Amino acid sequence: MGIHKKSTFEIWQRWAGVLYRQLQRIGAVYQEHGQTKKLETLHPLSEKINLFIAPLARVPELAKRGYAVQGAIENVQLLSLHELYRLFSQALVRLPHYSADMQTLLQSPCVGNCRGRQAIDIFKGPHRSDNEGIADGLSESRGSLPWQLQKLIDEADAGGEANFLAGLGTHPKEAGEGNQSGEGQAGDAASNAQRHTPPIPRRKLSASGVQ
Repeated sequence: MGIHKKSTFEIWQRWAGVLYRQLQRIGAVYQEHGQTKKLETLHPLSEKINLFIAPLARVPELAKRGYAVQGAIENVQLLSLHELYRLFSQALVRLPHYSADMQTLLQSPCVGNCRGRQAIDIFKGPHRSDNEGIADGLSESRGSLPWQLQKLIDEADAGGEANFLAGLGTHPKEAGEGNQSGEGQAGDAASNAQRHTPPIPRRKLSASGVQ
């Protein structure tokens, strides 16, 4: 890892934040238009992604949910990467449907001249930021958020565990050590690690809902 090269964890964290914010925007549109059922199906995915953003600050909550968070900081980071892999895969299945709904509810195309700020932020990204708009929701749409998420998943599939480990190993402290927000060590890493951090599958995951 070069001195200026970000770790895989940092990169995935950045895109988890982008995806979470876009899901929040989509949820706001559903709420404004009384789409309660669709909002209820979006909410679990959104909240699960948020759980694994800055996971070191969520150690107590992760422990309560049965995740193995005892041990080195790198173990919690690796857990987050495995979980985000699954959640990004699920999001990629749903994003085309979300895009279609947004086009209908906002009465706006997803390309070209979008109608209004909400549509621009969702389809093209806030301030037309690179790779943050959902466009048509398809991963084939180069330069969109789905394209970026698929790129990360493809890199993980090709690189295996080594891809997730790239750039980790720079924090020797135990997770929760010296933490001022009360994050403690909980759970049994030896008994839970295999259940919560399985090897990266060679094939893409199919989404059947947030588990």
